[in-house]
Parts: sequence; structure tokens; C-alpha cells
Amino acid sequence: MARLIIDSGAEAGMVFPIREPTVAIGRASTCTVQVLDRRVSRRHATVFREGGIYYIEDLGSKNGLLLNGELISNRRVPLNNGDHIVVGDTTLIFEREPEGPPGASDAAATDGRASSTGSGSVKLAEDHPAVMQEEIKADSGSLDAVTPIMREGLRDPFERLKILYRVSDAVRMILDTRQLLERIMDFIWEALSPTRGVILLRGVETTDLEPVVIRSQETRPDDIVISTGVVDRCLRDRVTVLVTDAPTDRRFADNESVVAGRIRSAICAPLIHKDEVLGVIYIDAQGGVGVRYTNDEMELLSGIANQAAIAIQNARLYREAIQRQRLEKELEIARSIQMNLLPTTYPALPGLSLSAMSLPARQVGGDYYDFLPLSDGRLALVAADVSGKGVPAAMLTASVRASVHMEMQRPQGGPLAEVVSAVNRWACRTASAGIFVTLFIGVFDPERRLIEYVNAGHCFPLLFHADATYAALETGGPVLAVEETAQYESGLADVAEGDTLIIYTDGVVDTLAPTQELFGFERFVDVIRRNLGRDAQGVRDAVHEATEAFRAGHEPFDDFTLIVARF
Repeated sequence: MARLIIDSGAEAGMVFPIREPTVAIGRASTCTVQVLDRRVSRRHATVFREGGIYYIEDLGSKNGLLLNGELISNRRVPLNNGDHIVVGDTTLIFEREPEGPPGASDAAATDGRASSTGSGSVKLAEDHPAVMQEEIKADSGSLDAVTPIMREGLRDPFERLKILYRVSDAVRMILDTRQLLERIMDFIWEALSPTRGVILLRGVETTDLEPVVIRSQETRPDDIVISTGVVDRCLRDRVTVLVTDAPTDRRFADNESVVAGRIRSAICAPLIHKDEVLGVIYIDAQGGVGVRYTNDEMELLSGIANQAAIAIQNARLYREAIQRQRLEKELEIARSIQMNLLPTTYPALPGLSLSAMSLPARQVGGDYYDFLPLSDGRLALVAADVSGKGVPAAMLTASVRASVHMEMQRPQGGPLAEVVSAVNRWACRTASAGIFVTLFIGVFDPERRLIEYVNAGHCFPLLFHADATYAALETGGPVLAVEETAQYESGLADVAEGDTLIIYTDGVVDTLAPTQELFGFERFVDVIRRNLGRDAQGVRDAVHEATEAFRAGHEPFDDFTLIVARF
């Protein structure tokens, strides 16, 4: 394969393999070889192959190009290995590898791969105490006595750079973590031919290392046991650890994991993105005295680990973005459901004025209120608070609303306590685990001047009289969606002219100040008492304004729902 190498200029060191029949050079982002040089045209030149020969052609650029010092303008010329191309202030070198026999490249890649891929477990073996006291590094005195296992090509820094470029190019678009790491291991196996290799990542919720990819040359790999000394040093110091010849190094003579694993040489490279250690890549080689890794393999594996860390983080960010999009979509659905549940107008009933508001603390809340005119002239006032949030809570709220409407509108009617019992049975069959609902239903009879009500675990509504005293409407039973056989009872409250009924959720009294102090029940009652002379909307606005002032601009802690009924 041929390639272009930027030898000097802003992008010096970049390598561009020529994989396509025609490769464009220029300043435009659409060019295969993008050169960020003001003296380079947007599409300056092309390199292409015809009949086994590579050519370069100037595309009518403003400044032309130099090929080995000769000005080339508006024409094509053949390229030879080592040619120097100057565009603007940037110099590129054209290199062409000699043609090998057909299939040679594929065979080389296949020969370097493992004979089998293991999916077993990885154990970190505790090192012998004597080993843990010393640094884990090569015994320099023994290096000359052994022969490297590496390929000769890896001695050339350019060859290592070429491998790193291939890794970067191959994994940049892989967004599945396991698939990404399998591909990384493919490159490691091809370049370094280890006996065993493991990629371990730290868990999302814990810092424990968990094996994600395990590979071994053995036909049936057993559980891989690797030394904590190597891994701990790698993680602690954030450096790539090289063990050149473990059996001849006195520090590993008594290391059971090294002996049991027949380890001759090993490398462990950390996966670091910014300041976060994501995990490690560990490889080792087994065999006789002629087997060892050197600094060349260590540098290559370290470079691969750097590329892998970036790709792993990109995959994680992509997964988080998908999760955020899914959540935002759920919230949009839930908010649409919730908004459609709230009444848009107040029912007209002689002797009664109403005002209400419901403000979710986040995009979607768990509060709900309703006004339900009945066929016999009575009016049901409903308030509920679902414990959860998001789509499950919104769906449960919709189910509770539908069952309340259905049960309250049955032609044969029925005691209010039985209505709430039926709604509870529906809620128990609909609710997700851990979600419950508090509910208050109060039915106002304008002829009898009477409220019949059931309170299912809801905040006690307050019936204020003209003299500023009040009664709490407490009778009822437990919350909904917990016990299907729960029993409920109804209470009665007489209503006189000038009375005010306040129905609310706990988000009102639980409003938090910046100091984390609660607005509280006493402040709530005091605000109502001071505003009893106002109409229903005036009382509602007074409570809302008082809680807003108390929050002092900080985010609300819980949903705020308030119903005011003036008789």
C-alpha cells in the first residue's frame, strides 16, 4: 500500500494511507489529505493510480506544487518511492511499499492471531510479599541473554506509528464497548502475538476491575491468573509496566502466579482518559528463555492503550447521549400525558368559586387535580400525588384519573368509600413496583351544603371558616396501589357561607429555602388566614407568592399543587 506522510508543516507526522483509487489533497474538509495551510487551495491536487503507477496532478491551484523541487502546474506526473511534494508551506513524502506475492498480507494477519478465544474468568493473584516490596521492572542484567519475540518491523518507530494509525482509523466509529475492545485485541494479537491477553475495565458503580475481553493461544483456555503486583503498579503509578524475563528475576522467583502461569514476559498498560483510569490492557508470553518483550512492544501497547481509552470514553459518551435522548423522549411523552389530564376550565356551580394550579418541580411531575361534575348536580374535587416520576408515574396518573371518572359516573352510583376501593384495585393492577398514590376525593352537594370525602393517605385538606378556625379532613384510609384489599371510609363536613376549602400536595408545605429550612405547615396556615377575605384566586396567589419568596429563586424541591374552593 502507498501512503503520504506530512514531513513538515502544521500537521507534521500525520500519515495518510492511499486506499482509494483517487486521493484529494487540499484545505477543504472533504479532502482525504486535509492540509491546513493558507497557501494551499481548497482542492489543490490529487494522487491516483493507473496501470500500477501512481501519479500526482495539480488541479489548477493558485500556487502550484513542487515535486522534488520542480514546479508542477495543471498537469500530472508519475510518483516514485521517496518523492518530496511541497504544497504551500507543507512538505509531504510519497512512500510505496514493494508489492508482495498475492495474499501475503492476509496470511501475515492470520498467522498472528490466537488459535482460540476464551471467555473464561480472570483472577488477580496476590503476589508474594517479597515481590511486592520492590519495583516491577526488567532486570537489566539479563537482557542480553535472551532473544526478543517481537517482529523485526517493530524496531522501526514508523512501523509502530503505522499500527497506531490503523488502530485509530479502525476503532473511531465503533460505539459498542465490547465490539470495540474485541477489535483492539485483534490488533494486539496481530502485532504482538501474546500467549494470553486480557482487557479489564473498572465497573460503572464500583472501582473493581472486571474482565471484558479474554483471549488465549491455548485451545481450551483455563481461568487466567494474572499478578496483582503488575496490575497494581500499573494502576497506582499510571505507567505501562514491562516485565522482561520474570523467571530469572529474583523478585519473581517465589511469585506463585508467575510460576503457575508459566509467565516468561508481560506488559500491562493503563487505559487513561484525562485524569480517569478506565482499566488496563494486560498481555503475557509463555515459553523458554528465548522469549521476552522489550521497550518497543511496551511503547506500542502503551500507544494502543491511549487510543483505546479515547475510544472507550467516546463509546460511553455516546451511550449516555442515547440514554439522555431516550429519557428526554419519555419526559416529553409523560408531560403531554400529564397536561392532558388537568382541567382547562372551572365548572360553574352556584355558591362556589374555584381556583387551582399545578407546577411540576421538573419537566414531569407526579401531581394531578380534577373537577368532575356529577349527573345529580354535585361536584367532585379530586387531588392526587404519584410517588414516582417520568412515564411510569404519568401512566399511573392517567389510569387513576380514568378509573375515578369511570367509578364516579356509574349509573347506579354507590358509596364514595366503595368508589375509592375500586380505584385502588385498578391502581394496584397498573402501578409499577415501588410506586404508590395519595388521593383525596371530596364531593360537594350544593343543596345540602355538605362535603362527603375520602382521604387515601393524602395531605389533610383544610376547611377554613369565616372566623379563621379550620377543620382537617382526615377520614379515609391508606395510600393507593399498595394493598388491593385495603378498606376505606368516608367523612362528612358541613359547609357554611364564607368557608374556604384548601386542598394541596406536600410540595406546598415542603418548599425549601436556600438554607434548607421548610416553609412548613404553620407558615402555610398563617398565609391563608391573612388572606381569607380575598376570592379563591387571591388566596391561591397569596400562597404561591409566599412560597416563591421563601425559595428565593432556588429550584423547587417537589411539585406544587393547590386547589382553593370558596363557598
